[in-house]
Amino acid sequence: MQKICFLLFVISFLSFTSNEIYSQHRLSIHLTVPVMQSDTNHYYLAGNINNWNPGEPAYRFISNQGQMIIELPFKDSIELQYKITRGNWSVVEVDQDGNQISNRSIKTKKDTVIYITVSNWADKISKKHTASPNVHILSDSFPMNSLASKTKIWIYLPPSYQHSKKSYPVIYMQDGQNLFDKATTAFGTEWQVDETMDSLVSKGGQEYIIVGIGSGNERLHEYRGQRQIPPFAATGKTDTHSIMGY
Repeated sequence: MQKICFLLFVISFLSFTSNEIYSQHRLSIHLTVPVMQSDTNHYYLAGNINNWNPGEPAYRFISNQGQMIIELPFKDSIELQYKITRGNWSVVEVDQDGNQISNRSIKTKKDTVIYITVSNWADKISKKHTASPNVHILSDSFPMNSLASKTKIWIYLPPSYQHSKKSYPVIYMQDGQNLFDKATTAFGTEWQVDETMDSLVSKGGQEYIIVGIGSGNERLHEYRGQRQIPPFAATGKTDTHSIMGY
């Protein structure tokens, strides 16, 4: 009787594990990229599957018989939003003219193979600087000690700043690389914060100092972490402070 029970247990276990194995599906993405003179790059998938990390080793495309392939196992279904990068957001894929593209997407419940082609890279497009004269680079490597990293800091000074002794309210904004200058944006689209502020001031609106704090590869980690706010109050020309995140 004990042998029969043991055999039934073994059969049940093997049946369960077999079902688990066969319930696994696989999404295979085959990548074609533009030919570059010296291509020693690695290519990565950044998406909702890995918190949009642009350079995570586990999501690097692997060369297989002359093709770049990544395989993503899943159990029941997968709904993927993603972009292709060469390791960080400054070298993300763009369209042929250097414009930001929408997220790629795929939704499937079965084994699936797809073929995608990158048209161009953000760093391969000649970009024109669009920042207004009121925008300055405050630091190329401001230390963020709590995150053990450094970042770039931009600052917008209102038109009256140089010849005024009044204090100004300060707005701190994240994703500083996207705020003022198309040449520094991650996706080729500037948010035109400086043009908007210049326009408001010309119409008699409130003047502000805008501090743009750059975001790096670990963007989501930086947002969740404790940012070290640059000490601009030391200038004596700042008033209230606001922080805006995106």
